[in-house]
Amino acid sequence: MTFLMQLIFTVLAVAGGFALNALAESSVRTYGEARGVDPAHQDMLARMLRYATTALAVIALILIWGVNFASIWVLGTGILGFLGLALFATWSFLSSIMSAFIIFFAMPYGVGDQISFHDGAVEREGVIEEMTLFFVHIRDSETSTIKVPNNLILQRAVRVTDRESEDE
Repeated sequence: MTFLMQLIFTVLAVAGGFALNALAESSVRTYGEARGVDPAHQDMLARMLRYATTALAVIALILIWGVNFASIWVLGTGILGFLGLALFATWSFLSSIMSAFIIFFAMPYGVGDQISFHDGAVEREGVIEEMTLFFVHIRDSETSTIKVPNNLILQRAVRVTDRESEDE
């Protein structure tokens, strides 16, 4: 297929996509008004048909220009993989921040409290030294500090054995 033919078919595909979209929209409006369908539902159906006609036009353009589907597949899976990783990282980040706010406002424990909790099969015990946006710093001995992510410590049963703030 020559470049001129591809260009003509491209114009026809784009024009056909617009025409099909206009036909679908007017059909939805005519049918909706005749049947008494709510305008919000008409809008939703028109939007879905617009997406479908756009997808058909894009597929037609891909076929006209002879784009390699293997390349599109690789690009699509790469983008989806990146989006999945980004959403997971965002979830972890937001989870820790929201947990910090919950700990701050609910105040189940605070700086200076002696606490104990289970971390898997190991029981951890220590004094809360600092509470940041992402971690609770717990001193378990004179030389060692455990930094527990806020979202993980919020999911554990924590025993407050001694509250420093009540002693003062």
